[in-house]
Amino acid sequence: MEEQLKTIIEKTQIADLLIRYFAAVDDKLININIVKGTFTSNAKIIRPDGSEMTGQENILDSHTKSFARFKATHHVITNFIVDIYNSPYLLDRFY
Repeated sequence: MEEQLKTIIEKTQIADLLIRYFAAVDDKLININIVKGTFTSNAKIIRPDGSEMTGQENILDSHTKSFARFKATHHVITNFIVDIYNSPYLLDRFY
């Protein structure tokens, strides 16, 4: 039971981290410190169109350019699939 509780807490912390990241994106506060606090140095994001960005600098650059075209954004992210033990990805996807 203790291990299950630990897993639930860890999954919740991962989801909260990404919610806070996209809140910073929506508030136009994204910077390298936010990215480094959210993603590992070798993190990879695969967009729905299949394009990829790898590494903190590339993630920051891509998101800064992508979201600059919008006057405002409001991300609503749900349905996190977090696989701590059996996936090559810690966060498999969210949508």
